[in-house]
Amino acid sequence: MAVLCRFILFKNEPGTFQVQHRANNKRQMGMNTTPFASINKIYYSNKSAAYKFKNIAGNVLGFMPIGFLLPFLLFRRWGIILSMFAVTFLSMGFEYIQLYTGCGVFDVDDIILNSLGGISGALLYGICQLVHYLFSKKREINTVQFTQLASHQ
Repeated sequence: MAVLCRFILFKNEPGTFQVQHRANNKRQMGMNTTPFASINKIYYSNKSAAYKFKNIAGNVLGFMPIGFLLPFLLFRRWGIILSMFAVTFLSMGFEYIQLYTGCGVFDVDDIILNSLGGISGALLYGICQLVHYLFSKKREINTVQFTQLASHQ
C-alpha cells in the first residue's frame, strides 16, 4: 500500500500540487470519464515503448500484488471474488483522492487497468491454490499407495 501511495498520490515533488477548481468542463477539472480514451491516446501516441509500458502496464502490474495478497491475508472464504471488489474500490478511492486533492488526474482508465491488475493477481492466487491442492492430493495418493504396498510385503 505504501508503494502504491508513493507512485499514485505522491508522484510529484512536495509543494507542487495544484488545487484544481471546479469547472463545468471535465477536461478543465483534469479528469477523464470516457472509458479507454487515455489508453488509446497513450497507445497510439508517438511516445517511446517504455513510456507506453510504464503508463499502461504499470497500472496493471502495480495492483497485482494487492489482488494476490488480499485473499491470502483477509478473505479466506470467497477470497478471489471479494479481492476483485476490494481492489476495484481501492482503485476508485485513489482516483477520487487525486480528483479532490489535485495531486493527480482522475482517470476512469486507471480504475479499469488497476482493477484488471487486481483481478489478475487474485486469479493467480486461485491458480496457486489449485496447484497446491492438486500436488497435495497427488502426494496423499502416493503415500497411501506406498503404505499399502509396504503392508503387503
